[in-house]
Amino acid sequence: MNNNYKSPEWRRKRKIILNRDNYTCIDCGAFNPMCGTVFRQSNSNFEKHDYTYFRLAGWNHYKIYSDKIGRTIEVDLHNCRFVFATMQVHHCKYVMEKNLWEYDDIDLVTLCKTCHTKRHEESEIAFFDINNKYLYSKKLIPLDHQDENDSDGEIPKSFCPKSTYFLFDYENEDEMSKIVRQIVDDFFGNSFAGW
Repeated sequence: MNNNYKSPEWRRKRKIILNRDNYTCIDCGAFNPMCGTVFRQSNSNFEKHDYTYFRLAGWNHYKIYSDKIGRTIEVDLHNCRFVFATMQVHHCKYVMEKNLWEYDDIDLVTLCKTCHTKRHEESEIAFFDINNKYLYSKKLIPLDHQDENDSDGEIPKSFCPKSTYFLFDYENEDEMSKIVRQIVDDFFGNSFAGW
């Protein structure tokens, strides 16, 4: 079994699985738009989440397209770099003599780092030979494989986002401001503890 998590083959396979699972942990629902665009359905509202961070330019931007209001809310994150849950790809089983990237997609799932560790602590992983014959099961401690878009940390304590959106002449600015604030608060509240 090749454990080369830095190989281009594994990185391609990992990206396919993360994309398939919408950059979202299948156990707890945490998501990470740093890895790619995330599509969410919540409270009869379809949302599209995009995050862009340009370290050298000091530019940090988050966009939420909301079906509820039919437009994109742009959240200026100032110089604060947001830290989302780290997404990892979990092997549901291991096959001896198979490379990490040679597994069927159905045998791989996206988990956040916390849920991945929990799965390994609470469950045994089955091992099979190359002919798919069961060999044994055992608990494994997951290795910490960081990608350039993965991170650990939290939201800055004194952060106050500035949201911009367009308003039609016939719309009430106060009502729209409340709706936008609720969408932004829901996002931050669901994504960052202590918001």
